[in-house]
Amino acid sequence: MIKPSFCYCFGMDNFAENLKRIADCGFEAIEIWSYDLEAQPLEVIKKALSDAGLGVAQLCPYFNFVCSTDEWYSSVELGQQYIDYAKELNSPLIRVFTGPMSHDQQVPGNKASDEQWDAAARGLKMLCIAAEPLGIKFCLEVHHGQLAEDSNTTLRLINYVDMPNLVANPQIPLMDEDPYYSLEKLKGHIGHFHTHNWSDKIGGELTLISKGIFDWEAFLKQAILGGFDGYVSLEHAKLSSPDDPWKAAEIDGPFFRELTQKLNAST
Repeated sequence: MIKPSFCYCFGMDNFAENLKRIADCGFEAIEIWSYDLEAQPLEVIKKALSDAGLGVAQLCPYFNFVCSTDEWYSSVELGQQYIDYAKELNSPLIRVFTGPMSHDQQVPGNKASDEQWDAAARGLKMLCIAAEPLGIKFCLEVHHGQLAEDSNTTLRLINYVDMPNLVANPQIPLMDEDPYYSLEKLKGHIGHFHTHNWSDKIGGELTLISKGIFDWEAFLKQAILGGFDGYVSLEHAKLSSPDDPWKAAEIDGPFFRELTQKLNAST
């Protein structure tokens, strides 16, 4: 069964009111980024979620397993803290970037050393072992500049860690890959989807999910047939509708809800 979720992007102002508004748009869950989670008491977040009737699709910290020993230890410690958060908030997933996001510090899979691959795999395996009894998974966001930046590097890391609770979020289009190629390659390892759509070509000018050229219904139907069962998030509402991100939420929320209900009924 798939469910519509929202990659929360509005910051801490009016947090509780915003969650109610997101639920009114048709979403069933949100992703919580580190700046929201770490800057206010957990009980405040739990109450806001409960009042809005929303679940948590995933928690989104920032790890760095590849740049230094100190950052590796800090990332393992952070991961253990986020396991506790995920348990308290009933989040099925914890998002993973393997290294920094800034372009001048990125460690992409095709340039990483064997030592960097080993460091990331050791850190993730430790965290996966700790999280597995709780039913919590770590989810690699497949992204340019990370170890997991395409299907092959993602599978390399998943196989290296060798834990069933390390999954992937193939944020299409992956580097130099057709979306359906990525879907087939990562079949059985997909735990989440971030959705985007484009007005001109895949990977081009961002637009509303419901208005773009990419057929998410056909794509998600194929994903479900391949075993996918999880949340599908609207990401980057600010980029889909830069003048008013609520426009994206209010238009695409009902679209997501109708789409997921249709797919759940037909597969």
